[in-house]
Formats: sequence, structure tokens, C-alpha cells
Amino acid sequence: RIREFDRKVMLISDGPDELLGGYGVDRRAYQIDMMRRFNPVKYSALKAVSWKYRGRRTMSQIGYGASVIPPGYGVSPFHFDPQHQTNGPDILKRVFETSLVDDAANNYGVVDPIYDDVVSELGYDETQQRALGYASSSLPDMFNLRTDKAFMHTSVESRLPFQTVDAVEFMIALPAEMRFGKGDTTKKLLRSSVNRHIGPEVAYRSKHGFASQLYDTPDVWKAMNFEETILESSMFSELPFKRGTREKVLTQPFNKFVWPMFVLARLHQQMKSGD
Repeated sequence: RIREFDRKVMLISDGPDELLGGYGVDRRAYQIDMMRRFNPVKYSALKAVSWKYRGRRTMSQIGYGASVIPPGYGVSPFHFDPQHQTNGPDILKRVFETSLVDDAANNYGVVDPIYDDVVSELGYDETQQRALGYASSSLPDMFNLRTDKAFMHTSVESRLPFQTVDAVEFMIALPAEMRFGKGDTTKKLLRSSVNRHIGPEVAYRSKHGFASQLYDTPDVWKAMNFEETILESSMFSELPFKRGTREKVLTQPFNKFVWPMFVLARLHQQMKSGD
């Protein structure tokens, strides 16, 4: 139909990573699920040590960081750390007011109570609940919003074929084995299909990830005035930041905040000036 009208549409493959456990953080959550189910003593011990920031930090320092159970992992009530949660509460609470971080914790990585009957009646396991959590909040409110802004900004129409209602319901309902196999893969069903119809070189290749941050380039850093924009912004005294955040975000380990703080500072200034 689109071709008949001499139009173009961009097809976006977003969806399977969130709904089929395509991220490392979701695979790790599945491994914790299995530990809790089959080795409850080990799970309880690691959970107790991981509960406090000092315990998590000590485990990382002695080389057991991979065994830390994320504070966002929970079964009752159900909670998980979504892929797009780049910074955990340990870092966020050193920049923002603690109450703000706690209030925001349940915006993502949860299943809306409206689905409680569905989860109960269908007996969803933890992997299915994570998929439902992604489908009901992260995808529409974060990933798809980003896609809409990016493509509609240039008046390009985009479509998300993996997020048709039938496809989403199907992927949510899949059992854990169809996502993670024996815990040694991700998106197993989709990879098996691609392997059959295209080949293993595509089906089993790893993610390439994103390029290094643009602001890591000295010329770009200088040209866009990153440091000046952040240091001169009034938002740090007008918004709920902790004291000292202005200078802190330009140092390790907080430099991952440089880009979002730069964008927020620019936006804050534009809103104040009415532009």
C-alpha cells in the first residue's frame, strides 16, 4: 500500500529485545530466578549481602560483582531493573534527593496492578512478568517515544512490526525456555527462526553496541560548551539536586551524567526564556 502511493516507511525492529529477554540485565535476572528456585540458601545469602550498598561495594571490590543481586530485583512485590535504567539508585541518590529517587523507582520495572488478575489467572512466571512490564511501560513511554521524536522530527513515518498486538501478546506468553534456553542464550525463539531462514552468522552474532560518546571528542566538547553549560546552569539550585552536584557530574564515576545534564540544562534554560 505504501509503495502504491509512492511513499516511504521506516521499519523499526524494537520489541523482541524487551519482550524476549534480549538484554544482559534480563538474562542475569533469569539466572537469579533459577538460583532462587533451585538454590534458595545461596540466593538468601547473596540477597542479604547485596541488600546494603556497603555489601554490594565490598563484593565488587573482591571480584564478586557478578554475584551481586541488584537491589531492584524483587518477587513480592515484583520488581526488576529494566535495560534503560542506566544508573542504579546507589548513584542516583548521590545526585538527586533520596525521596525523588524512591518515588521514581516504581515508574518502570514493575507490572501495573491493573494486570494483577491476568498475571494470577495465567500463572505468569518472572520472565513473562518482565515482558509485560516492558510492554506496558518501558516500550510505550520510553523506547517508542524516542522513536517517534527521532523520526517525526524529520517527517519520516516509522512502523514497529514486532509490536502489533498479536505479536506482543505472543511474546509475553512465551515460557522462559523460549527466551533463554538453558540460560545460555537470549531471544532463543527468534534466533532459531533467523538461523533457519537466514543463517547462523546473523542469528547468533552479538550486539555491537553504540559508539563512544560524542562528547568524548575534545573538539566536540569544546565546540558545544559542555562544561560551561553545566557549570553555569541555574537548574542545580532550582531543581531537587543535592548540593555539589553541579561540579560532581563532571568527575568520575558521575561523568555518565554529562550528556543528560547538558540536555537538561539546555532545556531548563529554554523553558525559562520561553523559547
